[in-house]
Amino acid sequence: MITFIYYLFCAYIVALLIWNYVEENNIYNEILYAFVLMPFLLRVFRIN
Repeated sequence: MITFIYYLFCAYIVALLIWNYVEENNIYNEILYAFVLMPFLLRVFRIN
């Protein structure tokens, strides 16, 4: 049950980061969002 909640929380953070990535106009911030997004995507897809 805790693992399921953890993955839901990670998916929520991924959704927020993608939303901010789409809304951002500065290329440097887009690159930053992409780097921050990678570990969360790997956790959601369960890739080590």
